[in-house]
Amino acid sequence: LLGDRNPTVANNRSYQMIRRLSIFIREVQPRFSALSRALGAGVQGEIKRARQRGELPQQERRRASGKSALELVDENH
Repeated sequence: LLGDRNPTVANNRSYQMIRRLSIFIREVQPRFSALSRALGAGVQGEIKRARQRGELPQQERRRASGKSALELVDENH
């Protein structure tokens, strides 16, 4: 708001950049949050279904075996 009231600040390039970034974040953040929640629910649901099928996500298999992801891929191909 300072830049909106003060022409010297309003003409400052750094202020202009921060102001545009602030507006962009306010416009995009609600859409990003909704997308993030939807993706998170999808990922969490898939992990839950994989556990119910007796499967583990790649990361947990790697952690459990102590092997890298590349080593697990090599074993499976």
